[in-house]
Amino acid sequence: MSDTSASERSSNASAPHTRQGCDCRTIQPSQHAISKIVESGGVPILGISTGDTDKLDLYEKKYDGKTAYIAFMPTDQRAICSPDYNTITTCQLMAIAMTLGKIYVHEIRAELCFWLAGLCVPAGQLRSEPNMAEIQRNAYRVLHIG
Repeated sequence: MSDTSASERSSNASAPHTRQGCDCRTIQPSQHAISKIVESGGVPILGISTGDTDKLDLYEKKYDGKTAYIAFMPTDQRAICSPDYNTITTCQLMAIAMTLGKIYVHEIRAELCFWLAGLCVPAGQLRSEPNMAEIQRNAYRVLHIG
């Protein structure tokens, strides 16, 4: 498992699936990269890449004031991802990718990233909560999901 890129996690770091019986892989953004961004006072945002295969992967970057991102605000983080392990299943990531794709195609036509507390706030890190007002203010759009 690499410290500098998104990686697969074993099933013991279970994040919820979109449907019963799904056994797709679990993905974790680089905790090293996320922690470095947070420790430097930045806001980590995530992008979705496909690379040379049809597998989805995550990449991490520091919000630079220019990159558009969607701030997802779920009613329950655990319904989307596992904040205890900062993991998300491929099926949940696909749902996010579809939402981002619709916004990208119809509105901004540029790189579009996302912020989700369960993935962008390092699990177990002793620090104050993220500045939600700043995260929402800088977001291209804030989506409250159920």
